[in-house]
Amino acid sequence: MLQALGLGSAIAVLPAATQRVVAQPEPTTTAAPPKQPTNADFEVLALAQAAELAAVELYTSAISALGGDPLLPALIVFREHHEAAAESISGIGGRKAPNVASTKLIETVGDAITSDPVATLASLEHSLSATHISLLGVIAGTDAAALIASIAPAEARKAAVLAAAGGATLGDLIPASGIDDLAAALVSEDLIEA
Repeated sequence: MLQALGLGSAIAVLPAATQRVVAQPEPTTTAAPPKQPTNADFEVLALAQAAELAAVELYTSAISALGGDPLLPALIVFREHHEAAAESISGIGGRKAPNVASTKLIETVGDAITSDPVATLASLEHSLSATHISLLGVIAGTDAAALIASIAPAEARKAAVLAAAGGATLGDLIPASGIDDLAAALVSEDLIEA
């Protein structure tokens, strides 16, 4: 009956076409990175969170030191950004997030905050941005990497705003190379006691 309708040859071709599709070699697959943070990622996230929480405390000190400075509203917003970043890291880290500020970073930067708050915060933001960029090289989980990747440029922008408020020119704000930026990255010894 199918041959009478002219479809007999089309039906006869279907099994051969199916065999050709099945007979093709399967494409090579590579393992995708994990979506969730790995155990090693949690350690990296803890360092990032400790730095963010230290930044919150340092901004609080700077806000107190500056009093009625016109830059004060921006500093309050920047402090809130660091709080939000720390909370986001806590959200992805769950119970493994330590939620503790880096006392070492606070002690290292704390005295400079009271003497020159704007320049100190600009330098801190620059270091935090470079730190988060360097952390991306060791994070395996895509969720954790996406979070850290979203924080780094915000801190670079804050560094530029603060440096410009402190009198830096555009030429001062543009690094000669990306390597110069990464040289400012904090290492774990900058954030925690050995």
